[in-house]
Amino acid sequence: MRVKNLRRLAARLGAIGGDVVISSENFSFFFEPENVNALAEALRPVFDEIRIICYLRRQDRHVISHHQEGAKLNRAAEYDLFGHSTLAIPPYREHHRLYLDYHAKLSMWADAFGEENLILRIFDRRLLRNGDVTDDFFHLLGVRNFVRVPDRNLSSGFQRSKLGHLVLAGGFRHTPGLLNLVASFEESGRKMRPSRAAAEAYYAHFAESNAALNARFGISPNPGLFDEDFSDYPEEAEDIWDEERAGETCMKFLQALDDVYAELSPAFVLRAADLLAGEDPALARSLLRMAVRLRPMAGDIADRLADLEASD
Repeated sequence: MRVKNLRRLAARLGAIGGDVVISSENFSFFFEPENVNALAEALRPVFDEIRIICYLRRQDRHVISHHQEGAKLNRAAEYDLFGHSTLAIPPYREHHRLYLDYHAKLSMWADAFGEENLILRIFDRRLLRNGDVTDDFFHLLGVRNFVRVPDRNLSSGFQRSKLGHLVLAGGFRHTPGLLNLVASFEESGRKMRPSRAAAEAYYAHFAESNAALNARFGISPNPGLFDEDFSDYPEEAEDIWDEERAGETCMKFLQALDDVYAELSPAFVLRAADLLAGEDPALARSLLRMAVRLRPMAGDIADRLADLEASD
């Protein structure tokens, strides 16, 4: 990823005056040194000092959260990175390192902006000011008065994550509509949690990189950067379908469909088609095709559709 017009971005930021804070998740998708270098070169003539603040989450926890985001609409980066596995942690692939190899990624930023200008923090509530990343971030900036907004980026949970990935993997013609149905579910409270062994195995791919990052920047008293306590995971995976969970999820999806059909009865569609037959035959035909799908065994609806098509 890159910024299309770096000079314009730098000029607009400089025009604000004073201290400027710019934050974007998209910066974490800068995978090539030349893109980071180009950003640094554009900003240096405009600002006297530039600081890079980055919060680092242990990779097993990070990938679980990020992969759940990939069960939602319009998350192309997550689709490309992690695919649509219905497990809490997707199978490891080498290209996951583009996003989760923090040593390789932050070395690019340190080389471009200067090692002394990076402020690296561990994303762990036990280590954050007041256990809150917002408080921690503004404390680093020296900002004391700020307005909180509700957290809108809530995790999907077991059922919405599972079905969301299945819908997106299916390549359906009406993916947005199906995902809206999934999003309407009231979650059971169950979480998508991998087994302890699965979390440890995924994390192990990045242990050497984490240690190298900590050796360079001295971020944490833990030699490996993060604590390596995996006791919050269950021994047995809690991201696998069983009869109870599958049945409960199917019932919720069927209930959501039932709610749609309650408003979209064949009689309603037929009435709308009749009203439009003279004014907009093409739309009337579309409505009749919908009525046929709603009631495929009703021969009279199919006959009316055939009559309308024959009259063209």
